[in-house]
Amino acid sequence: MKRVLKYLVIIFGLLLIGTLATGWYLVRDEAFLKSQLSSNTLKYTGRELKIQGPVKLSLGRTTTLEADDVHFANAPWSDEPDMAYAGRLKISIDLTSLFDDQIVFPFLSLVNCKVGLASNSDGQSNWEMGPEPPAEPSPQPMEQLPVVFRNLQIENCNLNLDAPTLEKPIDLKISSLSMQHLEDNRWESRADGSVNELPLSVEGWLSPFDAFIFGGPLDHEMKIALGELTLQSSGSVRDAKTGEGANLSTSIQGPDIGALLKTFSLPPLSEGAFDYQLNLNTTGQMTRLVLDGNLGNLDISANGELDRLIGPRTGNLQFSVDGPNLGALAKLFGIDGLVEDPFSQQADAGFDGNVISLKKAVLKTASDQLEIGGHINAQQGYPGTKLDVRLQSDEIGRWTTLLGQPPQTLGPLQLEGTAAIDANGLISIEAAVKQALTTLDVNGTLGNLPDTLSPDLNVSFRSPDASHLVAALSRATFPAAPLAIDGRLGLRNKQFTLGDFKIDLAGDQADINGRLNLENRYAGSDVELRLDIKNAGALGRRFGQDGLPDQPVQLGAQIKPDGNGLAFEVTDGNLGEIQIELNGRIPDLQQPLAIDGSFDVSLPRLSDLAVFLPDAQLPDAPFTARGNLESDDNSVQLKDVVVQLADDRATINGLLNLDNRYAGSDIHAELDIKSIGALSRRFGKEGLPDEPVKLTARVQPSGKGMAFELHDGNLRDIQVEVKGNIPDMAHPLVMDAAFDIDLPRLNDISFLMPGKELPDAPFSANGRLKNRQSKTELDQVRLTLGANKAEIYGDLLADNRFNLLIKASGPDASTLEKVIGQPMPAEAFSVSTQLDGGAGEFYFSNLEASLGQSRVGGNIELVLGDVTRLNGNIKAPQLDLSFWDTPTDAAEPEPKPAAKREWMFADTPVVERLPQGLEVQTNIQVDELIMSNTSLTDIELGIALTGQSLDVIPFRFSGVKGGSYQGSLRMDATGPRPKLDFEAAGKDIRVGIAAAPGQDPATFAPIELDIQLTGEGTTHREMASSVDGKIRIFQGSGQVAKAGLDLVFSDFMTQLFTTLNPFAKTSEYTQLDCAVFSADAVQGQVSVFPVIFHTEQLTILSEGTVDLHSEKMDLSFNTKPRTGLGLSAGVLINPLIKVGGRLTSPAIEMDPEETVKTTGLAVATVGISLLAKSLSDRFLSSADPCGDARKEIEKRDSAAN
Repeated sequence: MKRVLKYLVIIFGLLLIGTLATGWYLVRDEAFLKSQLSSNTLKYTGRELKIQGPVKLSLGRTTTLEADDVHFANAPWSDEPDMAYAGRLKISIDLTSLFDDQIVFPFLSLVNCKVGLASNSDGQSNWEMGPEPPAEPSPQPMEQLPVVFRNLQIENCNLNLDAPTLEKPIDLKISSLSMQHLEDNRWESRADGSVNELPLSVEGWLSPFDAFIFGGPLDHEMKIALGELTLQSSGSVRDAKTGEGANLSTSIQGPDIGALLKTFSLPPLSEGAFDYQLNLNTTGQMTRLVLDGNLGNLDISANGELDRLIGPRTGNLQFSVDGPNLGALAKLFGIDGLVEDPFSQQADAGFDGNVISLKKAVLKTASDQLEIGGHINAQQGYPGTKLDVRLQSDEIGRWTTLLGQPPQTLGPLQLEGTAAIDANGLISIEAAVKQALTTLDVNGTLGNLPDTLSPDLNVSFRSPDASHLVAALSRATFPAAPLAIDGRLGLRNKQFTLGDFKIDLAGDQADINGRLNLENRYAGSDVELRLDIKNAGALGRRFGQDGLPDQPVQLGAQIKPDGNGLAFEVTDGNLGEIQIELNGRIPDLQQPLAIDGSFDVSLPRLSDLAVFLPDAQLPDAPFTARGNLESDDNSVQLKDVVVQLADDRATINGLLNLDNRYAGSDIHAELDIKSIGALSRRFGKEGLPDEPVKLTARVQPSGKGMAFELHDGNLRDIQVEVKGNIPDMAHPLVMDAAFDIDLPRLNDISFLMPGKELPDAPFSANGRLKNRQSKTELDQVRLTLGANKAEIYGDLLADNRFNLLIKASGPDASTLEKVIGQPMPAEAFSVSTQLDGGAGEFYFSNLEASLGQSRVGGNIELVLGDVTRLNGNIKAPQLDLSFWDTPTDAAEPEPKPAAKREWMFADTPVVERLPQGLEVQTNIQVDELIMSNTSLTDIELGIALTGQSLDVIPFRFSGVKGGSYQGSLRMDATGPRPKLDFEAAGKDIRVGIAAAPGQDPATFAPIELDIQLTGEGTTHREMASSVDGKIRIFQGSGQVAKAGLDLVFSDFMTQLFTTLNPFAKTSEYTQLDCAVFSADAVQGQVSVFPVIFHTEQLTILSEGTVDLHSEKMDLSFNTKPRTGLGLSAGVLINPLIKVGGRLTSPAIEMDPEETVKTTGLAVATVGISLLAKSLSDRFLSSADPCGDARKEIEKRDSAAN
């Protein structure tokens, strides 16, 4: 705040004195005057001063400046633009006083002003401005005040103070303030306003005002009212600077201290009415002090005699405090964490010259007591001071809040100690602490005052179980085991000393000796460490770490600085049978990998390290690692570094430069494996061959990149040679390299792909990768597999993109079956495409492929990501699928019986069938499609999948024997209920449905169809239950193959057909004259009528219903032999058949011969009369039943329209 006043005086002075320097002729130049005031303020404060209103300067012996709308800028970090604002400022100066020792401002007036004082979380305050003043010598004592304001008037002003430490800002509003410094040095003041909305009034006088600074007599009378609080004080002091000769009376009163504390967001240290009196009466040289009263339920009293109030030299004082909340009172003084319990405190002090005697100082709560006694010498360094301290607590865990920990249950604690300072200022302490069965004894010195403390202490700690104590103090986990610590701890000039420091945890011991310098790169440090652990596994389990071996550990180590680095030596290091010897140095700790030394590690079994690598499968085989490391400046020379596992060995030699991107490094490695199969089995990997592997490699940095060479690489007959360079390791795909790989058989590397059968054919890969600045060019990259060849040309770019031309061809695609994983025909093939893209992007353009007579071309775009996009246009002059469409003679395995489904259309979401995160836009055109028993022409198929919408439009084709088909499918799931719309129309279609393999297409029965179906629903069952539409199928003359029925239809449908047509059992083909199928659906209720199957032997008529809500079906079949047909005695026609049940479990419910016996069919006989009444023979007696049925259907459709 002193700096605030300082800068205010500077600003006011600049406002006047700076203007005089401009000269009399510039008085009326307002712009120049404002500019000078602003620039000088900026120079001295670093802040901008803006005067946006008029400025008036009146010169004379008393010179006056008046300015309106004055703004003073805030700190840069503040959200508020102005730190101070004045609507109107008027200030005058007595010019003649500039030549005296005291500058006089006769008048200062502020109207409508606002000042905001604030601090931020970084500890910065907005009143800190300008450069820090240079250190100045101690000033000479002043004889009078350098600046005097005679008359200060403030109207309607606001002062706001805010800081992170304040729960609520302090808002001071001044309605009016009048302060006058009279000629007799008497200061009178009167003010009205508010503090945080509490009314405020101040009235009083002081005389003389400067007695606080220069000493001497002071008289005063003051009255302050804040809300309902009143403070009154009056009296005199013989010397205001020392407090000698005080005769004054002060009182403070109010109805509720709690409300006042709440208003200012202060801790609730008390509540209730308060009335305090302070009386000082001087008789002779001694002043009687009496403080009595209460602040609500907080009582504070003091009584005694002192020669002076400030720095007393003789006298005594008794002081006591009793209150309801110790923690709240402590928070008022910035101390957090004390228990919020009722408390009492008493102190009795005596003063004799520089010595203060504490006869009795006690702080009590219900379960705690702190006592301090002794004497303090107030001279510099406190020589001869001695204090005795005693602390007793019934539950010390309540006080862990002082350490930021939650309260604990630890039990009682006792502490007794002494602190003393000798004549030279050396502090010595001796203390004994007991907490339950835990003890701590400390004695030694803490260093000399006023120098920095440098403790040198002997410590002895014993605890049968320190886990609870450690957890309470640090929240750390510590084992519940006996702990003992003994030794000497010292700290001087940032050098830490440990003398015979021993730690014993349940028999496991660590001895530490030496010194550790905490600065100058630890120069002069020297630490010796010895460990003797009886069982590493047991120790690990104490700290919650499982898996360490149940083996003893012994270790001796010495560590000490060496120049800018560190020298170390580990001797007698062993963990069970593991032996460790290390001897070396790290020349510079800034390069911790630059190690100079030797190492030798021996393990009887590598699996002994499994405790440190629990997820690794380490072999049960002997392991050694040894070698030498030599460091020179920023490089490390590796010499004869050998790592050996059983009989397999790796040897490393070379130079590793740790600076300048490893420039100059050169690493050679040799690998000698007796059996790669045996080595892999040690690590749990099967399938590698039992063959030796030898390999020599060399790696060298080259500029920003790396040169590499792999030679003499062989695994059995596999030969590998690679040599190249990566110019920039930031782009590892951009490289310059040549490679040549030859395998006599590709299946020699089948061990790399377990479960994958590879061809038994020679394989080679060779070529060159050429670096071309920001890309790598693939030059003559060739792959061969037997007689099949592939070539790759193009570029790998630095941004992980690529553009490649890929070509492949071969005389026999069947040789690639094992690579592709699909049967392939023994025909020549070729593939050529331009492949461009990058990470997750693939663009196939100018794609051309052939296989036998098949030809395919087009463009495909595949983009992977949160949404995968597949776009393409495919055109095929001819596509022969007969190889995959022709049934093989090989016996197929018997399929596993599928789980019985309860519903044909399950109650599952429809949209789950639409791929999520996939967008497709494709168009496929095939001029001729060849299949095993038919051919189609002019095929066009369009597929569009976007979000929740699927369109298959168009879908059309023609038959080689004539006829055409056109259809569309649309699934729109963008709304709350997915919608389905399917249409199909065809005429004279001969696609060979229910045809036998090899059947002449000329015998296919032509089909004409008209299908229109719509539906909607969130589940498949809802969708089926809402189906509306019709199905019309008319079939002409042709042959129906029994083998084709078996291939297309289910076992039930095939059995039903042979039951209705017993001739199908003995004949390979059924000669069909015509067939009709008609069905209408309204909201899932399907009416089937008529269905006619008219063969050369008989006519079958069917009608009925299917309820897609319940999936129940009720279909009736009537079979009648053709007129004039002679039947053999072995042929029995079932005239009346009824099919019921549900779609997933249909049943022939009536068969007069009861001969239908098949798995999964429920057979039940019902009355023939019931079935007969449901059938009509109007079509059975017709010479052209299909034609009559068609006319009936067209008539019905016409009436419906």
